[in-house]
Amino acid sequence: MKSDSLTWAPFQSAAVREICAHMTEAEKAGAAARAALYGLWVAVSLSIPLPWVFMAKSHWVMAICVLLIVTHLACIPVWHKMQRRYLCATAWARAQGLLPDRLNLYSFRSKPC
Repeated sequence: MKSDSLTWAPFQSAAVREICAHMTEAEKAGAAARAALYGLWVAVSLSIPLPWVFMAKSHWVMAICVLLIVTHLACIPVWHKMQRRYLCATAWARAQGLLPDRLNLYSFRSKPC
C-alpha cells in the first residue's frame, strides 16, 4: 500500500502504516485534524514556553512556563493511548481485530533498502 502524506509520520510502526494505508477519506481527515490539534498543543505547551524559561525575568512567568512543559510531558502517555484507540477504531483495524493495548505506535528499526 502507498503511504499518504496526511497519515505519514517518522518512526511509524508497520502496523500503524498498514492501518493508515487502509483508512477511508473520512478517517484520514479525522487523523489530520487530530494531528493539527496536537501541533497546536505542542506550540502552546512546549514550543512557546520553552524559550521563556530562559528569558523570563519574573519567577511567576518561569514557573508557569515550566508547569506547561511538565504538563505536556505528563500528557504524552495519554495522547498515545488516545491515538491507539483512534487507530484501532478505524473500519479496517476493527475488521482485523486490532486492539489498542497491543498496538505499537513506533518502530525505530531501519527499513530494508
